[in-house]
Amino acid sequence: MVFNKTRAVARILGNFGVGFFGPLLASNVAISVFHSGLHFNETLIVAALASSFQTGLALSKEIQAYGETRK
Repeated sequence: MVFNKTRAVARILGNFGVGFFGPLLASNVAISVFHSGLHFNETLIVAALASSFQTGLALSKEIQAYGETRK
């Protein structure tokens, strides 16, 4: 198995995008449906926290895959 750096970066950025935009959209839907008191700034903070956790998990998985490669 060959470790491809470009594909690894693409997977990490993709995980960040999913981790950020998923909660951002879900929070906006929750605000409109349930009329919660969240402001847009607060939804950005929630999305940033969620994406940082998901990106951390993705980085860990990529580091694990890199560690399993042999030269």
